[in-house]
Amino acid sequence: MSVTASNIGVMVVDDHDLVRRGFASLLSAQQGIEVIAEVNSGESALEQCRQHHDDIDVILMDVN
Repeated sequence: MSVTASNIGVMVVDDHDLVRRGFASLLSAQQGIEVIAEVNSGESALEQCRQHHDDIDVILMDVN
């Protein structure tokens, strides 16, 4: 997946599925924002950062 120059690529990291999906849904509905990944742990977030390092501009993270 490649984010266009005008879009902001976001990764949502939250260990609560409902919260993570809710944030991703709200963000995806916004013009100019593209959710690149949704993950539930810091380890998964690091893996996604390695895979999508050129596309992720912002990480929204809340993991206990």
